[in-house]
Amino acid sequence: MRPFPPARARGMARLLAVALLAGPAAAACSAPPNAPSFTAMPLPQANLATVLGPVTGTGPATITLTARHVLSYTLGCLGHHVVWLRTTPKIASFAVQCGDGGVFAGESGTVPGREATAEVSLRIAAPSGTIWELRVDGSPR
Repeated sequence: MRPFPPARARGMARLLAVALLAGPAAAACSAPPNAPSFTAMPLPQANLATVLGPVTGTGPATITLTARHVLSYTLGCLGHHVVWLRTTPKIASFAVQCGDGGVFAGESGTVPGREATAEVSLRIAAPSGTIWELRVDGSPR
């Protein structure tokens, strides 16, 4: 096999060097450097286990889960809006003012004995495009 002529080899080496140096620069431009993100959620209350999440979504959503005797909800969001969480049956209803991802709000409630194994519907009311994160904790079965 014949080696490349020296001038052609230098040209290929320069091309390879440019491609290697341009790759990381192009990748760095793909995501905004100051894109907001969620910080770690507060820990669950003592004696409660995570039932759902954390789940991340955008805009309005409805989630259904099986009730526990005690349920605790933690909700956060990114942006400049307010996001509401309401449950059916009414165990919790609260709002969180969105921020930079480090603000979370929560509420807990006791499910009446006859409904402790029923389904609970969680309705998240959020403006379209608003990013939220939810975790639900509950008492052991």
